[in-house]
Amino acid sequence: MLGLLWLSVALCVMWIAVELRSEVPLIVMSMMRRRTVAAAYVSSFLLGVGMFAAFGGLPQFLQMPASSGYGFGASITGSGLVLAPISVGMFVLGLCAGRLTARFGARALLAGGAGVAAMGYFAFAVAHGTVASVMVATTIVGVGLGLAFSAVAIVVIEAIPHSQTGVASGMNINIRAIGGSVGSAAMASIVSAGVPPAVCRRSVGTCRGS
Repeated sequence: MLGLLWLSVALCVMWIAVELRSEVPLIVMSMMRRRTVAAAYVSSFLLGVGMFAAFGGLPQFLQMPASSGYGFGASITGSGLVLAPISVGMFVLGLCAGRLTARFGARALLAGGAGVAAMGYFAFAVAHGTVASVMVATTIVGVGLGLAFSAVAIVVIEAIPHSQTGVASGMNINIRAIGGSVGSAAMASIVSAGVPPAVCRRSVGTCRGS
């Protein structure tokens, strides 16, 4: 695991070096010199980590049988319905983001949205004993992510010349996707590293029986 981590760091450094030399880079590093833009991209990365980690980890949690010590034994459809508030919240709050930005400002909206999403994750961490409590947490996360994702794009656009709007918006999407990849991989590692003993015994018995 540590070897792969160091390999990923080395590849990341190599990728940055290539991007700096490229005439048409995927990520325009010069934009990072603007503090506002750099902070917005870091926020976008972290939001991507949080969103995709939730989508990757929560279904596993929900579908695990209760006999394993956690989980609800939900079906694929059932776990999808529990996660639906995240997508619904992002959609609804995305529609309201324009008015909220005009009233409070994009930076305040980004900070507030990130804070609300963090509250949702904290709520899940401390209260996940029932499906209802998990749905409350996912709803809060969806509201926070909906506000934050809309605001971070506005923060970036407001901080750059109009001629670079397309490039900056594309970078925002790419950086969010990179964060999503990191979040998914991290959650997969966490889940696979923490398999309860009861599940291991059941798996061994299944293999013997087959």
